[in-house]
Formats: sequence, structure tokens, C-alpha cells
Amino acid sequence: MINMIQTCSAVPIYTEHRGIIDISKRWYNGKVISISFLDGSEKLQSKVLDIASIWTRYANLSFERIHRFGDIRITFKSGGSWSYVGTDSIGISKLEPTMQLGWLTEETPHDEFKRVVLHEFGHALGLLHEHQNPNGGIKWNIPKVMEYYRSSQGWSDEYIITNVLNLAPNSNYLIDKFDEKSIMLYPVSSELTLDGYSTTWNSDLSQGDVQLIQKMYPK
Repeated sequence: MINMIQTCSAVPIYTEHRGIIDISKRWYNGKVISISFLDGSEKLQSKVLDIASIWTRYANLSFERIHRFGDIRITFKSGGSWSYVGTDSIGISKLEPTMQLGWLTEETPHDEFKRVVLHEFGHALGLLHEHQNPNGGIKWNIPKVMEYYRSSQGWSDEYIITNVLNLAPNSNYLIDKFDEKSIMLYPVSSELTLDGYSTTWNSDLSQGDVQLIQKMYPK
């Protein structure tokens, strides 16, 4: 099943496992993943590549920019930010994008730019949304969640269920402890939970993110 998911010095080794990975969609270890852009300025493209490469400090992967038909194909057209998960991008027409960074411009504040790029490239490497970790125990107020994402994002009910409410199944997934510092976590408003639980935006890789990507793509 192909999934499209929206939304963003020394190498430490961490031993506490956290997060979710779809192991059926990981790239082979050591792969050079090619990246091409369908549009966007040179400045915008270069900034995306610089930030995305943070993942490769910890994963046994590398990125190579090519002119056309990359494994990952990026557009900046408006309409939100999303990415296919891992090797799902291989099954998409080479003429179509596999990642959209429609929220980003040259004027986007750095922390927001970094958050979006790291989040979407996490998906592109096989990571899933952390708020869908079954070990998280988030007690969603479902009617309020549905109302919020319908009005703020224009998402369909099916899309909200797929990207926010559904929990990751055990089959084909590597699931560890819930990580509320993960770059793959949507912010959780206390107004959307039954018990007032909340989290904030994360704009950096957490220790759990680093450990998980190291486990998935060991050097």
C-alpha cells in the first residue's frame, strides 16, 4: 500500500528506542538517494538540501542532487507540505512529485523551514507520525480533532483519520517508546485532548529520532 503523509560535530549514539518506522518501505542500507526539484529557486533548493542532509549524519545513506527523475522529486507549489513514505516514491510516475513543500518560501523563518524539511524527509526515509504511536496513549477528543483539521487545513475526514487518529499497526512496523520531542510529532493542543495533554512544535531531531534512524540504517 502506498502512503502519502502530510504535515515539519560528533555523531552521538543513543540507546533508548523511540518512534515508528515502516520497515517494509526503507531504502537499502548505504543507498545514494537521488533528489531532483520540479521548481523553486536555487536558494530555496539549496537550503532544503542543506537541512535534509542532517538525517545523513546519523543514517547510512547519502543524498545526490540530479537534474531530473530523482528517487525523491520535490515541488514548492502551494497547497501544503507532504511526502510519500520511503520507497513508495519508486512507484510514482517520474513526472510527478513525491514531496511537496508548499509552505516554504525564501522568507520562511529558519526554525519553521527546518521543521518542515526534517519532518517531510523523515517520511521520505520511512518514518511515520509519532502521534500515531500506539504507545503514546493520546486521548483525542475526536469531534474537536475533526473540526479543527477540517477548518484549519481543509482536510477530509478520511485524511484526518489516516494522518492523525489512526494508530500504526504492528505488522511491518518497528514501534518503540513514544517520543514527544520527535520531529515526526504534530503539536497536540490541550483543546483537542480529553485530559488536557499537549505538546509543542519540534524543529530539531530528538535523541529518539537519531537513535531510530541509526537503527534503521546502521553505519
